[in-house]
Amino acid sequence: MLWRASVSTQDFYRNVDLGPYEELAARSLTAPDVPPVFDAVVSCWTEDSSRVPMTALLDPSRDKWRGVNAYRIYFGRIMACVKVDRRPFPDEMRIASLQTNSKTLVVEWEMLSYKEYQVMKFTVQRSDENAKIFRSVRNMIQL
Repeated sequence: MLWRASVSTQDFYRNVDLGPYEELAARSLTAPDVPPVFDAVVSCWTEDSSRVPMTALLDPSRDKWRGVNAYRIYFGRIMACVKVDRRPFPDEMRIASLQTNSKTLVVEWEMLSYKEYQVMKFTVQRSDENAKIFRSVRNMIQL
């Protein structure tokens, strides 16, 4: 996913640039082992979906975890923090990382305390408004 975002020309992925790791990411798609440059921690929001916009997809964003470069990739309730760095994740993240564990561990977050909650809420509301406008225009065209 991260490699595809890096080579994409779509504005949604404008913040993803793997730079010197782009070719390595492409090769890892068909390789049996993922290079240690890449690792991920998967998290999930736990709130009741009737109160929280779980379907929002924010654009991927670059982040640093104690100096280690990573990207946040959103999949509705799921967020993957994908490391793109030769240095390992900090200890508190490494214990839940995909490279470290034979099982996939999922970190739970309380959505309402998460800083992007308001952005996700706005995105979902705006998306719903746009869908209503689109349906209205489509119905007018069909008349």
